[in-house]
Amino acid sequence: MSKPMQTQFLLNEVSKFIHLTNGKVGQIVNELVDIILNKVKAKDTLFCRLFSEKLICGSYRDQIKINEPDEFDLNILLNLSKAKVVKNEKSHPGFVKVDLSAYKCDENFKSFLQRFTNRRCFLLVSNLQSWFESCISRVKIHNSVIELRSYKFYVKVRKAGPAHTISFETQEAASDPYLTTGFRFSVDLVPGIQFDRDDWPSEIAPDRDNYKWVAIPKPLNGSGNAEHLLFVPSYAVQESDIMLAKNSKKNALRLIKKIRDRNNIQNLKSYFIKTVFLWKSKRKGSKFWDRSIDVIVKKMLNMLRRRLKRRVLKFYWHRKFNMLDKFSPTQIDTMRMQIESAIRQFRSYRNTNMLFDLFLTDKEKEQLLARMQKRAK
Repeated sequence: MSKPMQTQFLLNEVSKFIHLTNGKVGQIVNELVDIILNKVKAKDTLFCRLFSEKLICGSYRDQIKINEPDEFDLNILLNLSKAKVVKNEKSHPGFVKVDLSAYKCDENFKSFLQRFTNRRCFLLVSNLQSWFESCISRVKIHNSVIELRSYKFYVKVRKAGPAHTISFETQEAASDPYLTTGFRFSVDLVPGIQFDRDDWPSEIAPDRDNYKWVAIPKPLNGSGNAEHLLFVPSYAVQESDIMLAKNSKKNALRLIKKIRDRNNIQNLKSYFIKTVFLWKSKRKGSKFWDRSIDVIVKKMLNMLRRRLKRRVLKFYWHRKFNMLDKFSPTQIDTMRMQIESAIRQFRSYRNTNMLFDLFLTDKEKEQLLARMQKRAK
């Protein structure tokens, strides 16, 4: 076997090891969230009126999670069909305001405007978040048990940023290789206002006419956003389509995420890694990802290193927004040095089983080698 094939073989083995598909958990999550949202709709008439649909987001939607899928992100989409978007490019590029002035003459929305907007009829992030938090609190699921199919789940709720995290622990389970008693998973529920292509805020044009996007009420710490008016655009559906591939793109992304976790590279968010892949997809097209997995991983690690060295990682949809601005130079340089160390290890460990050490813990490496030996018999 040639040397490049040897490295490629090792990386493919790691890829298979860390990519575990557990559709059963995803189905259970979908049903559990439906139970909770139905409770909310029964308790809150405004939520029942505004709720449109739920949208799975993040790594699970993109199929780039590593190891067991135990964290899920869902946008809870609210329908305000007359809402308009106002860009905020000068002071906060990449963020938008939601203008509800079109509802001024609508008597059915009079109390809503008084409760959720400022004097200029801009939707207030803090008020929307507080209301959604009260919606979840009113159904009293914290420290409760939800029964579903042949399972019982112990439920806990906590608030973190724009998300309301609902944690589940399997209390009783049928004979099941995935949902065993004690298995834990969590769901982040984030409210959002859904918009269609007519209000598309990005300079990158959508590929399809039916694309929609979501304005997320995410607080901005230390931004001077005293009125809490700024929403973050989210493009989950579009990004999922860009990541869609039958080549090595997703495997390479998972491998770099595993390098991040194995080497404890703090602050290097999964979305930062994904953003580097989005930019490469735009600039190089689909053929780039047809290369061997070892070439792709090497090139993407170097691209990530260059972005960290410049201390600039542009948001794919809004290039004026540098996603690294929230970190200090020291924090960014620490991430860069850790990636540089990973690149050196990747180069040194080529064609040897030591390459596993870059991605796997000792226990994981032992498990993978045992599987490989079993298959070889």
